[in-house]
Amino acid sequence: MTRGPAPAWLSGTVLLLAACGSDSSTDSPTAVPTISVVSLTPKGAIPRMSPEAPLAVPCDGLIAVEVATSDWTARAPGGCGLTQLCGHVEAVVTAASGATSSAAALLHPLLQLSAPLEAWVGPASLLVRLVRDDGSPYLDASGAEISATLALTFSAPIACDAPPDGSAGAGGMPGDDPPPSAGAGGAAN
Repeated sequence: MTRGPAPAWLSGTVLLLAACGSDSSTDSPTAVPTISVVSLTPKGAIPRMSPEAPLAVPCDGLIAVEVATSDWTARAPGGCGLTQLCGHVEAVVTAASGATSSAAALLHPLLQLSAPLEAWVGPASLLVRLVRDDGSPYLDASGAEISATLALTFSAPIACDAPPDGSAGAGGMPGDDPPPSAGAGGAAN
């Protein structure tokens, strides 16, 4: 038995299905992700509201970097699989003295400024970038990494030698002997 040409509706259906393609997350991305710095906050402090204001170097050296992203899926390293536009954030801060610190996180890296803290005082730059599962920078169509930079100034650490519990106040120095007590029996009632 000889078959004739396929009906027109069947040919049209095949072409329509072929044109639809796949909607899986492995298709080449059309969106271009973005990243920006929202704030820098020393651990336990109020976020710095003005980018021009100096940021006091915290005594513990910890600074939280808050970023905003768009068209990006934040996942831990190794968690993206075949998902495009996916990875994590890397932050790198470099002081004019050459001191540098970097950290990676899903969205909010926590930088640890290394000692001596005085090496951080003065101008510095912060780079935040989107990175892939393997730690390589995510690149746009022109081959440039998707990143943001921020110029900042660190001011000197404030009172890093003072004990955090305030034990040096009211007439004593840390390590001084405590005042004499009333003895084991205490005062008579």
